[in-house]
Amino acid sequence: MKHKILCNLDLKDCDQEISNLKKISVFQNFLNKKDIEKRIKDTTIFICSASLKLDKKFFSNAKKLKFIFSPSTGTDHIDFDEVKKKKLKFTILLKKKD
Repeated sequence: MKHKILCNLDLKDCDQEISNLKKISVFQNFLNKKDIEKRIKDTTIFICSASLKLDKKFFSNAKKLKFIFSPSTGTDHIDFDEVKKKKLKFTILLKKKD
């Protein structure tokens, strides 16, 4: 399966492995909420910041979404009932502190 990745943040704070996603040709980085809403329907991987609320409306448009990554420690911006209902995988991405 070829993944389409959408990101609404700078990946500088994520682990090196995730930063390598920038090399994938289908990677799109849109900071604008309207751009995200237009493009989420074809996205399989979404890397999101805590500034964007992932609610029932968001998930109703994300028909192909399989994975959500977030580099924030908080998760109150994500409707986990919808994540579970849609059987999505969720991972928190944080750079490891030495």
